[in-house]
Amino acid sequence: MLRWYGDTSSATGAALGQGECDVNGDGYSDFVVGASTSTSGSAHLYLGSAAPRADDWNAASTSSRLDLRNPRGMADQLFGRVVSGAWDVGGDGYADFLIPNANGSVAHLYEGSASVDAARWNAATGTTGANRLDLLGSGAGFGATAAGVEDINGDGYADFVIGNNQANRGGGDVNVYLGGESFIGVFPIEIAGTDGTGSLFGLTVAYAGDVNGDGYADFVVGADATTGGGVAHLYFGSGAPSKEGWTALETTARMDLMNGDGAGAHFGFAAASAGDVDGDGYGDFLVGAQSGRAHLYLGAPASPPGGAVPALRRIDVTGSGGVVSTAGDINGDGYADFLVGSGAGDAHLYLGSAAPTATAWNDASSTVRIDLVSP
Repeated sequence: MLRWYGDTSSATGAALGQGECDVNGDGYSDFVVGASTSTSGSAHLYLGSAAPRADDWNAASTSSRLDLRNPRGMADQLFGRVVSGAWDVGGDGYADFLIPNANGSVAHLYEGSASVDAARWNAATGTTGANRLDLLGSGAGFGATAAGVEDINGDGYADFVIGNNQANRGGGDVNVYLGGESFIGVFPIEIAGTDGTGSLFGLTVAYAGDVNGDGYADFVVGADATTGGGVAHLYFGSGAPSKEGWTALETTARMDLMNGDGAGAHFGFAAASAGDVDGDGYGDFLVGAQSGRAHLYLGAPASPPGGAVPALRRIDVTGSGGVVSTAGDINGDGYADFLVGSGAGDAHLYLGSAAPTATAWNDASSTVRIDLVSP
């Protein structure tokens, strides 16, 4: 196990970036760790290599770690609280990543390159060659969540979503940014929450994979504070995604997922891609309830054929679903595995298979679930 350390006065590790992240194009995956503080916050990009060493990553001065500071330099903006990989937004062959000021009405897209440089990334707003795009939103909640969602419209450029759960008197909204070679100046597609005032739509945004197998990436948005205990919405990608298509009352471009855990469950508090858990070629995803269970939705083809909306199968796993994440293929059997945790010192690894069932995963002596405890 490699253990790395951050400033003990900050929330180092409170955010770990997900999504494809080979920022410098050397063939090794990199990762981002956020360290939000009440003063300014920071984040750290750790560069992968053939022989990663904790001593290198933890050194006071090292080329294996790039230290990023809050570009705004202002207190209480929660920079580093949220981080996410963004795939390749500009199509230049290098992965990009996102770090919003989660309480500051701005999100930052850091552009990868062959020669990544913390000095350029940390340059003041508006600096030429900063290799960072500062995206302004409205309201303090803009940037409360962010997620790279691969390619929603199939144009070859990666897209991403930024949530604002405080917009519209807490009804929330999300902004969908479509990537491109000339990304600067592109206006996002804004999706306003329709689940009611205070529902916190946009509290969670997550990549879902290609759930219906149509060649376009899909994404999930959670609203965990509805009067019914929370809701989540699955938005389907297409060749021409639009606000009108995604927000229509009756639409095949969106699937509304209802809470099955009861009032106060906070269903939609967490969400994540699970990869392809059953190996059928369709993307699977997770929705967690902070005071309830975690729910795995297995992707499927559209029903009827030619439509967009699939008939999803849902598997409920016991235990708190406050934290959910893909785990890759841990045992190399060709099936994706996933993690569920309460955020209170326990986590569970669920192993994928061709025919996963709640019975097998939830059994007290299950051989397809590994229960993890804090070291």
